[in-house]
Amino acid sequence: MHVYDRACLLVEAHVRVKYWDKTPSWIGTDPADLERPYVEFSVPTEDDLQLSLNPEQTRRLAAALLHAADVAIRGDAPQ
Repeated sequence: MHVYDRACLLVEAHVRVKYWDKTPSWIGTDPADLERPYVEFSVPTEDDLQLSLNPEQTRRLAAALLHAADVAIRGDAPQ
């Protein structure tokens, strides 16, 4: 999907389901909820934003984005 960066230029954001394919000796070296399939959200900009989210975090972010979109459409966002 396309989003605007800080300079108001369109950049392509990516949302992917990922899984860390680790050798057995590396299992347990990262948060357990990221060692299962997780969601990666990335925007290739000069800051290279990349978020790794477990499924629950992904759902909460999606709900927050939907709520913010509804507020923006209604036009009653706080100034």
